[in-house]
Amino acid sequence: MHGDCLVSSLKDSISSSGFLIIDNVNSMDDVLDITQSLGEIRTLNKKDIQVIQPSTKEKSKSKSLSYFHGFEDFPLHNDTVFWEQPARYIIFYMQEKSNTSTIILDRNEVKRILNIFFNKKPIFLKKKETGISYSFPLLGNSNEYICYDPCYMKPINDDAKLFVQELENSVSKAVPIQWIGNRLVIVDNWYVLHGRKAVDSADFDRKLFRFYRA
Repeated sequence: MHGDCLVSSLKDSISSSGFLIIDNVNSMDDVLDITQSLGEIRTLNKKDIQVIQPSTKEKSKSKSLSYFHGFEDFPLHNDTVFWEQPARYIIFYMQEKSNTSTIILDRNEVKRILNIFFNKKPIFLKKKETGISYSFPLLGNSNEYICYDPCYMKPINDDAKLFVQELENSVSKAVPIQWIGNRLVIVDNWYVLHGRKAVDSADFDRKLFRFYRA
């Protein structure tokens, strides 16, 4: 299969639901090879690949989800909302098994929420790398993208508060992703939201690898 076809095939597979699960991925080298067609790696805190481990609130970096929630459930959110252009794809990989699931609100459910607020004006105060500004959680020429992280965005009007409430009510519709070992999950960070269930007592030392492309 030609390179352009491989790129199209992977992106098409992700596009339908906004995420893709690939099993039997045995190494980080394989992860990098599989996802290479999604674009260049975008670094975070000067690191290409981050190792995410559960942490108490006291030991966590300020403004992180662990700082606010510790071992409890992580709310639905997008990553890198503080960048001028958030990363398009999030790549998650875990070699070991874990009882603590990641949750994903798929593309259709996110689209339903965006349609509710298409003609409304949910305004947030958003902290970015360049400073603090007013922001909407709907992006794109047709409001087709979602951009939301409660760690960096504070609702300042009634529509914004209703938007947050709608997301909280949608958690029950999120798809649980079980980490069964050697599992790769690619998330379209512009079209879906993700979160994490509360950390199982057996998973305090688990390691989830994450990096961003394009």
